[in-house]
Amino acid sequence: MDKREFISALAQAAQERRRDTDHRRFIRWTRRITTLRLEFEDMAEQLTEQIPEFSLKVHGYIGVDLEKYRNLARRRRAEKTWLFGVNFKYAQAQLRFVLWAATHLERPSDPTSDLDIEPVVLISMEEQQYEVVPRPKPFYRSLDELGEELLTLREVVIRDGGFMRRRYNPVTNGDEWDDNVSPSIIARDFINEVVRKLGLV
Repeated sequence: MDKREFISALAQAAQERRRDTDHRRFIRWTRRITTLRLEFEDMAEQLTEQIPEFSLKVHGYIGVDLEKYRNLARRRRAEKTWLFGVNFKYAQAQLRFVLWAATHLERPSDPTSDLDIEPVVLISMEEQQYEVVPRPKPFYRSLDELGEELLTLREVVIRDGGFMRRRYNPVTNGDEWDDNVSPSIIARDFINEVVRKLGLV
């Protein structure tokens, strides 16, 4: 084997190893996203059964495939990375959200410098346009952009040890981070805040 063949073979082996590593990381990441979605689905089913005039539905999307995951992990652009939607309805009021994958944007409040290893989960809410009839195509903006104070969840970071959560603190007007948060607590706290915003409790 001459030098050119050796370099080509070595480069190909390294590329295949990297593809394999990406795929394993992607599978792990996807499983964690699934556990989060299943917590929302379980609570949605139970609450809808027990509360009159209340409906909570979770809609899964195709979301993120391996190629989109790779792009996000390398801080490149990826479109249509919706993971799942969460729709609340109580009497005539309705609030709709989508949880989607993105790259982490560094902030002064970051508790560690390695939050951008995996794609993170951000939350967007359908912007209310009550005065427009007929209703236009839904338009979603992140809770960070909307400056929503009653709903504190802003970002979920998937890590080897579990989940981290960034929440907005309206008192300090800043971010707070929670480490080792279970998917059950993430879903429960978010649903509780939305239910309060709807005036259900």
